[in-house]
Amino acid sequence: MATLTEVSVVARKGVVFGIGFIILLMFYPLIRSAAFAIYYKYNPPPVDPPNARYSNLPLLEFPKIEYPARPEVKLETITGGFPKLPTIAKVYLVDLNKSRLLTLDRYRQKATAVGLSPDPVQIDDIRYRFMHTKIQASMVVNLITDQIDYKYDWTKDKDEIEPGNLEAPEREITKARSFFDRLGITKEDVAKGIGKATYYVATGSAFLPINNYVEANFVRVDLFRADLDNFKFVTAGGDYSPINLTSSSTKKPELNIIAASYYYSRTVSKDEFSTYPLRGVEKAYQQLASGQGFIVRNVTPTAVVRNISLAYYESNGPQDYIQPVYVFEGDKGFLAYVQAVDESKLVTAPVITPIAK
Repeated sequence: MATLTEVSVVARKGVVFGIGFIILLMFYPLIRSAAFAIYYKYNPPPVDPPNARYSNLPLLEFPKIEYPARPEVKLETITGGFPKLPTIAKVYLVDLNKSRLLTLDRYRQKATAVGLSPDPVQIDDIRYRFMHTKIQASMVVNLITDQIDYKYDWTKDKDEIEPGNLEAPEREITKARSFFDRLGITKEDVAKGIGKATYYVATGSAFLPINNYVEANFVRVDLFRADLDNFKFVTAGGDYSPINLTSSSTKKPELNIIAASYYYSRTVSKDEFSTYPLRGVEKAYQQLASGQGFIVRNVTPTAVVRNISLAYYESNGPQDYIQPVYVFEGDKGFLAYVQAVDESKLVTAPVITPIAK
């Protein structure tokens, strides 16, 4: 028969083991997750091969810019080498609007919200021009792509534009979003994306950037898409977006907006995509160094590349697919893109045009 001392010892051990078991249950999910993370780090699961459902893709249409000379490209990243980037990426199919009649009716209703006449002039089968009812302004809409171009000749009323009426960047970005919202064309990813405000002073008909919005005559707001698959969107203009609005510093509301553009290629959904092989970061760098790719900004004969990443490219015009590009960033604002999809999955191989150095 057990003594009281023996029973007490057994009871204490039972309490200790019980507490230990409870602690183990509490931390089991964390231990399990850490174990799986370590395992998959050294034993990654196999990646599905790219399916290329859309067959060969078109070459990206970068702007045609004549450079007097291409820069000499040098790689000087923090590690001294190339970053480890994905070898496969998604390509998204773009959805174009085919219901022209309903779109025109919608624009008739929205035109009055921004001071335009609801009765447009037809330009061709897909484009209509809405005229402003009070000033020399007009807006051209494309019924298929939902692209718009709003223009107002501010020089006719330049005496009305005086500094002191523009607001801080956050407020100007909100007002730009409101303009596109009134037209009913703002999409979810643009609404969730970032905005950038740049202020200018007018010298004759030229604009010069200025940091102080109190002294500015004009402000341009650029709206960018939200990130997709953890990739940011980049544009042909670099810091500038094909979705933008320029306002003047005037007290007359009808004279406020002098230009607006909304060039947006809409995707069906995040489920409408196909996977494609990429050409590889080292090969893309070699192609940039040999004269291929699109240089957005360059101010020196030598371009020092500090960072390389992947992003989705937003064209200035209609595009059938949302495709990835390699983004090269460097000293003094250097910025360049190279199409990321492997050449074997493109309609035609890129053509290299010799450039004098």
